[in-house]
Amino acid sequence: AISDGGILTLFLLSILGILMATYWSQFFTGFHDIFFAEETWIFSYSDTLIRLFPMQFWQDAGAVVAAGVGCLAVVLTLAGRIGPRFTRS
Repeated sequence: AISDGGILTLFLLSILGILMATYWSQFFTGFHDIFFAEETWIFSYSDTLIRLFPMQFWQDAGAVVAAGVGCLAVVLTLAGRIGPRFTRS
């Protein structure tokens, strides 16, 4: 189950990664539409929040989180495949 979960996570992460890399604006807008009321998350470019956290910050943060999740998924996949060999019967 751990190995299968790791593989599923890698598959879903790959799909999200492709969407993020090719359609960032649509992905970003869709993400906010899911979690926030209609257009309450849109700020002016002169607002402090946007100046502190520009679009490049969110792209980089998304890449770092995706890389971390991907690494953990690989570890879990390998642990699920290798782990049963080391257990006692």
